[in-house]
Amino acid sequence: MSKRTGKKSAQQNDWLEPFKPIIDSVTDVGTNRLYNNGAVSVAFSLPAGSPPATSYTVTSSPGGFTATGAASPLLVESLASNTGYTFTVVASNNYGNSVSSDPSSSVTVTTVPQAPQSASVTSTVADRDDVSWSEPANGGKSITSYTVTSSDGPSYPNITSTSYQVSESGGTTQSYTIVAINANGTSASASTNSITTYFSPPSFFSPPGFFAPPGFFAPPGFFSPPGFFSPPGFFAPPGFFAPPGFFAPPGFFAPPGFFSPPGFFSPPGFFGPPYFSKCLHDDTPVTVVGPNDSIDYKAAKDVQEGDWIWAVDITELPSDEAAYSSLFWSSPTATMNGMVKTQVINKYTSLAEETITINNNPASRFTKDHPMFVTRNGVNSFMLADSLQVGDILSMHDNQGNISQLTINSIESILEECVVHTFNAEPYDLIYANGILTHNK
Repeated sequence: MSKRTGKKSAQQNDWLEPFKPIIDSVTDVGTNRLYNNGAVSVAFSLPAGSPPATSYTVTSSPGGFTATGAASPLLVESLASNTGYTFTVVASNNYGNSVSSDPSSSVTVTTVPQAPQSASVTSTVADRDDVSWSEPANGGKSITSYTVTSSDGPSYPNITSTSYQVSESGGTTQSYTIVAINANGTSASASTNSITTYFSPPSFFSPPGFFAPPGFFAPPGFFSPPGFFSPPGFFAPPGFFAPPGFFAPPGFFAPPGFFSPPGFFSPPGFFGPPYFSKCLHDDTPVTVVGPNDSIDYKAAKDVQEGDWIWAVDITELPSDEAAYSSLFWSSPTATMNGMVKTQVINKYTSLAEETITINNNPASRFTKDHPMFVTRNGVNSFMLADSLQVGDILSMHDNQGNISQLTINSIESILEECVVHTFNAEPYDLIYANGILTHNK
């Protein structure tokens, strides 16, 4: 005869395992729960007349996640976001375990959204950064908006698309994080790449009828009026040449081989434009970062903004380019700390009428005003390509990335109209063109 047969006193019932539990409710607990770490609160009770229980175990289906405790309710955690679960309860005491409860009704687990994915930033328009990201999983609750925050402080809330255009000062550098928001809370992306906002220099125009004298080179939109001169202490940027017989007035400074014509000045408040060098012929190979950080090559015409290219870090160069001008730096030593990666931020394409080759190698074609890293008479410096001499030493790398030297035995000039490209790369300014070390600006 079973122990449970017949009428027993309450005291006798205390010697039995608990009766089958009853699940009273299951409740999603989504507020501030991390993505894929959801939780459900399960409330339960024992039938009337059941022997008491000393502990309870709640189990999820699917997944088999459990929670154990002495009383109702219990919180089951580590549940997947936006997933339906049912639950059962087993009660226990010193005499054994109860029969498992009937499964609960299904409840969908919700959490905060997944962190926004593939966050990145580019800058190809002056004074603007373009931030974008991939739409993340919503955690079971609709994403209501995004907030973009810049590393330099400002936040931009209430964004409802997966991209945003941020107004930034040209020349500043920052990165961004993106926060996704739903009814349960927020989640933040990893920081984007760091970007230097594109800067477009202002265009200076001379009064009608003014023009640049023969031999002058000015970036697009810049004009030098005749009859004007720069106040003492000003100098002509590289690439400006005076007609024969012209010279720099007292107090003027011009780099070797450069002359400022007399009688030229800028009206008050005007100054010379920044110097943009036109660099590499269409087909000159640029050393780019290949798969698994290997050494690879692309023709200059195929290098795109955002590409990673190989550069070199030289100890003696100031870390901030604003602290030096590439054509006025020199040092008796140049400690090269191996090849490093740098990213193409901007690319400019224009036409040239003449290029220069080294040692009769047509794969290395530079415009006359392209800055080269040169060792001459034991001194390291940057020189324009048309200032190179036989006997100068250039720095190179081989296909394994080993740094070596190339002695110039001949310099050739090719007269033909061709397409050339200028690159602005960060954070390193020195790049390799057909293996030859040059300055990228």
